[in-house]
Amino acid sequence: MFRYFKEKLQKYILLILQLKDSPESIARGVAIGMVVAMTPTVGIQMMIVLFISLFIRLNRIAGCIVVYISNPFTMIPIYWLDYWIGAKVMGYEMITRQEFSKLFEFQTSTFYEQFLEFSRNCLALGMEVVIPMFVGGLILGLILGIPLYPITLKAVRNYQEKAKKEQKQEE
Repeated sequence: MFRYFKEKLQKYILLILQLKDSPESIARGVAIGMVVAMTPTVGIQMMIVLFISLFIRLNRIAGCIVVYISNPFTMIPIYWLDYWIGAKVMGYEMITRQEFSKLFEFQTSTFYEQFLEFSRNCLALGMEVVIPMFVGGLILGLILGIPLYPITLKAVRNYQEKAKKEQKQEE
């Protein structure tokens, strides 16, 4: 199973490295995508990246690839960490993990219906859960997204330089 995830990660990294855009734009897409991926906005994360791209020049594809870090398998641990960080930073008393897991108890089958049900479940738990989740998600996203910019920038530059050299050698 670990091997499967490693291969998937390598595939997505290669997809990002092979994008035809400036290294800066790709790196911004990755960084912004990571910030958005850590927020409790599953279901609308790609739309958020696309909206941000109206104001900041970033590679939309890179951003949309990265938001898939937050998916139905990773949502619960990411959102719990978001909530934990936000509650600690804001000094909120935390609910139990059992109460928190009720956010993800769905009675519906389609993704859209589950997104709506998740939103209703969040509101039912109240702002003392929703606000810390968003605050913690932004903090976690920034902690991961900021260093990803220079790391991605260097990786894309190296990849593009290597590709240029190989192309010149073939000519």
